Amino acid sequence: MIVGPQSTFANHPFRSILYATDLDAGGLRGAQYATSLAERFHSQLTLLHVVEPDREPESAEPYLRALLERLLPPDLNAYCKARVHVEYGSAGDTISRVARSECVSLIVAGVRENTRMPGHSTRSTLSQVIREAQCPVLCVRHHVV
Repeated sequence: MIVGPQSTFANHPFRSILYATDLDAGGLRGAQYATSLAERFHSQLTLLHVVEPDREPESAEPYLRALLERLLPPDLNAYCKARVHVEYGSAGDTISRVARSECVSLIVAGVRENTRMPGHSTRSTLSQVIREAQCPVLCVRHHVV
């Protein structure tokens, strides 16, 4: 867990959780962490996928939303409220904007296995999210088989 320079104190640190994913094959592990925390603390959970400009046509949005929904356990709604969002734009800017607009208290993000220090590169999306987040960022390493 990384607490960036813009983080503020929260009385209820798991009130609202944002899981940002690029929908690669390793995204399931981060989703498992995010959903288990949301279930345990009866949190609002948002799954977010950001489509970079000119990467996917807008007609792909229903397919992308379906992929996000498949990351959710079938009984999740018994414990918390969950929703999925597909947004278009720069990943770092969009994740930060959604986190602020939804007043999230925790951001969960996947980290690829070849990343040694999450967010260490000043140009990475994760680094930007950590710098701009007003809450802690939980970095979950993708499962290595």
